[in-house]
Amino acid sequence: MKESAELLVQNLARSMDKGIRTRKSRRSSPCIYGGIQFFYNCPLEMYQELGKMYVDDPRFGVYYDRHGPGLTYSCVMRLHISVIYEKV
Repeated sequence: MKESAELLVQNLARSMDKGIRTRKSRRSSPCIYGGIQFFYNCPLEMYQELGKMYVDDPRFGVYYDRHGPGLTYSCVMRLHISVIYEKV
């Protein structure tokens, strides 16, 4: 599971320059959401709040930002857009 999560974050970092509104880019959000669901039931509202926490508190964002500056923000924007457009 840890290796899968690391690979997902690396792929997110590589796709940052492609824009967050592309369908391909939005497909990462269900993968992240599914990873969280593996550990506990996480309603979409909680998932969105979790994303805000990662942006608002740099201690959480370090995990993503070590792969690329701004990756935490990019992931959270993908999350919100996928929830709006596709309901994850």
